Amino acid sequence: LKLGARGLVHEAPGPESLDLELQTIEAFPTGLSWRPARSVSIRASLGPVASPVRLDNGQSYTPAPGQLYVRYSPDAKHWSTWHALASTTEAKGYRFSGQLVVPRQASAEYHALLEKFMKLDVPWRSDEEACVRWILKSQPGFFAKHLPFIGYLQFLYEASLAGGQRLERLEVDVSYGLGGLHIAPKDPRARHGREGPWRFRAP
Repeated sequence: LKLGARGLVHEAPGPESLDLELQTIEAFPTGLSWRPARSVSIRASLGPVASPVRLDNGQSYTPAPGQLYVRYSPDAKHWSTWHALASTTEAKGYRFSGQLVVPRQASAEYHALLEKFMKLDVPWRSDEEACVRWILKSQPGFFAKHLPFIGYLQFLYEASLAGGQRLERLEVDVSYGLGGLHIAPKDPRARHGREGPWRFRAP
């Protein structure tokens, strides 16, 4: 493989393919610093479309688009399994799409603890970052057993690149909605600077 002006290219001539794994290392945050997402929608595009490959016997085939996967974590340390996104082929490239939704069953214990936290005398009862820290004081291994929300995302692309095939771009768009009960903080200053994405990370 060579990375250059034409993208990531499998330079070897001929039909011999090369297995590729391309994974994002950084964990991409979602939601808000005080309220993480429970579901996300993902749309991605990868291009260009692979050109037909001619075999030694004169026949040809078009390489498959490969597969894009996503996984999520509440704390950038404990991760779900990889989830495959649906793919389609268009003129300018491949499209991948899908949705991650945390089942109520998987988040039930967290929500029970969140309800207890919201009854405490704390500066901001809707601050789930503070709730997470409160939970981990008594249950340090909580996220090793439970993945109750989508704090971060990682992506993995796997494909077999034929000789001469290249990857020029990979663009991913993530959207999410947040809802539910909100209680204003006792001191409005507690919410200052908290409109950024989820930021809690495991120590």
